[in-house]
Amino acid sequence: MTTQADLDNWMTRDFIGYGPTPPNPNWPNGAKIAVQFVLNYVGNSKEEGGERSVEDGDAHAEVMLQEFGPVGLMVPVPGERDQAAETQFEYGSRVTQEHIPEKTSGSAESRVSLKFRSPLTDLLYSSDSHFSIPITYYAVARALERNPAVAKYAEENGHEIASHCFKWMPYAGLTADEEEAYIRKAVLSFQKTSPSGKVPVGWYYGRPSARSAALVAKVYREMGFVFAFSVSMSSPWLRADKFRVLVRHELLYWADTYADGTSVAVAARFSSEVSSHLGGKADVRILSDLPYWSPMPGGEKKEGLVMMPYTLDNNDFKMWLGQVGSDDAFAQHIIDSFTTIRDEGLEGTPKYITIALHARWIGRPGRFQALKRIVEHVASFDDVWFATREQIARHFVKEFPYEENLKV
Repeated sequence: MTTQADLDNWMTRDFIGYGPTPPNPNWPNGAKIAVQFVLNYVGNSKEEGGERSVEDGDAHAEVMLQEFGPVGLMVPVPGERDQAAETQFEYGSRVTQEHIPEKTSGSAESRVSLKFRSPLTDLLYSSDSHFSIPITYYAVARALERNPAVAKYAEENGHEIASHCFKWMPYAGLTADEEEAYIRKAVLSFQKTSPSGKVPVGWYYGRPSARSAALVAKVYREMGFVFAFSVSMSSPWLRADKFRVLVRHELLYWADTYADGTSVAVAARFSSEVSSHLGGKADVRILSDLPYWSPMPGGEKKEGLVMMPYTLDNNDFKMWLGQVGSDDAFAQHIIDSFTTIRDEGLEGTPKYITIALHARWIGRPGRFQALKRIVEHVASFDDVWFATREQIARHFVKEFPYEENLKV
């Protein structure tokens, strides 16, 4: 039974992580780096339509991640709709389809073209049919309700729908009961908009409460088994649209973590550089950018939850914060991050990199060129594994099954 202690203290802090000996995840086909693209979908375009708005019963319009700049530059009027804010969130689904359709590099040697489709993005596609990149959608359930074609397209084309909650809003100020109600609404909503009835196996809030992961785990346990369409039937006389099977809600990974890729890794790299310059032999095996295990909050001792570190630095919202001044700077930062992680893979410690995007940001004409440069660069290497977050998490579980008190 889940107790209040489980809700409030589900994860202890860890300042050591993997230490100087991170595990080798053995990426498929000997890849030296896994690359994972996330497209945030909050409304009719990831966050768009699922953001806060008076129309949906919120106290005021959304103030985060819009073109007016950081919080404080635009003060919403309580109880009044804001056309400027609302239409910015509509941009991702309406105009990006037109500004990001079938765009190619213009180079005869390029094997990658980028497409935005109605309104979801098949961001990375091979014009020669030998190369495609599955992506993870951080989808707000309310957004998919407004455009269920997005869920259908994602599922039919090998992409992942991960949960970005029912609404894109802060949850820290809610009571546990209020937040749990939103989680249940999200689960039922995702199940309804998914062609197969699948519920997301991964969650990312962005603005969680201290008890969010524990509440999601609680809801998944209590909902137990549900009816859903089978998508794995191979018999020619069985049709997936006619038969249903029992499937368990599965909470595989949690992504509201930025560990294993920040200060410790930077310190390790810095110490290595200093040691080399001083003539020493640096033997620092860098920890960073890998999944890791945490006990399942409120679960049995044998149950673990994969923690999938997300990214705030390889994220186009840095342009909203004013921390990246140009599309060139953003592209170069991503390319440099990719180079560093791939170099570590070549030295024997493969990891993964997440590139986080928002359609209403990267889809603007002046920013789209940055995405093209990023994709063309990472796609030029043959030792890269492009995967969804679910695929990376499942590979990690296969390589390193959970055991109580295990530190991989």
